[in-house]
Amino acid sequence: VADLIAITINFHLARRFGKSFVSKLISGKEEGVLNRIIEHIGSVKGFLQANLTLISMPELVSYAAGLSKLPYCKFILIAGSIGIPGTSILVRLGAVIGAEGSGFVKLTPFLGTAVFLTGGYFFMKGIKKKEKSI
Repeated sequence: VADLIAITINFHLARRFGKSFVSKLISGKEEGVLNRIIEHIGSVKGFLQANLTLISMPELVSYAAGLSKLPYCKFILIAGSIGIPGTSILVRLGAVIGAEGSGFVKLTPFLGTAVFLTGGYFFMKGIKKKEKSI
């Protein structure tokens, strides 16, 4: 529940203040790349990809979604559907690893990196598809 409240606050802060704040920080080529990422996250498919890729960073995804045109209802439905079970699994996994002190602990960073890179590949592929269609 606390995670859902936090990402809701992030979403609305980004929706209200984000564009003016971000425009002060970046310009030129960076702005074009950011706009393509935000446009992709503004679609249901892109938001799903971002949530799955960055499951351990829901705050970042919620800020990006707030900058996009994604409606709040879709945002909270998708984020909650992925975040609640995802967080539960990650917390349980951490408890098991911490309690057992098994050799699996050494593999965890590699598995996390593999998930991040695989998801990132598909996310960037989606951005490039939209870029070609423009």
